Amino acid sequence: MYLPPIALSAVMLLAGILPAAATGTLSCSVQDQHVAFDIMGVVPHGSGDPLLQLRTELRAGLDGPAADQPVVVFTDAMLTQYWYDENVLNLRFYTEDNSGAFSSSELLITTQADAEQDGFFPGRYHVSLYRDGPVEIDGEVICSAD
Repeated sequence: MYLPPIALSAVMLLAGILPAAATGTLSCSVQDQHVAFDIMGVVPHGSGDPLLQLRTELRAGLDGPAADQPVVVFTDAMLTQYWYDENVLNLRFYTEDNSGAFSSSELLITTQADAEQDGFFPGRYHVSLYRDGPVEIDGEVICSAD
């Protein structure tokens, strides 16, 4: 089938635009006394589609400012559970390190959609770390997804 150059250009333009409309950006950020992280990722807008390209560097501990703590890197491969729809955004990251002394790190985020601000999800975070002993830290988080 022959397509005139203008029709071919229109098809190529639409092919480039349509996938961009099917995804958005996910962001969650905390900078408090004992915890610091910024989660960035891609949220598809289709039902049942996975969250993509998630990444965060978590610094957390009770023995000093968050900036002075070791870094735990979480990626979407460590996203063990999630729930995302127009009312809820929940994420659970978990990783273990068995290369020396056992350690584990978990970041849990539970939110509800803000009724007054579309795309904003205020809620809570919970960090569980096991290094030399258990550390549990809770706080507030605000996520956005568009």
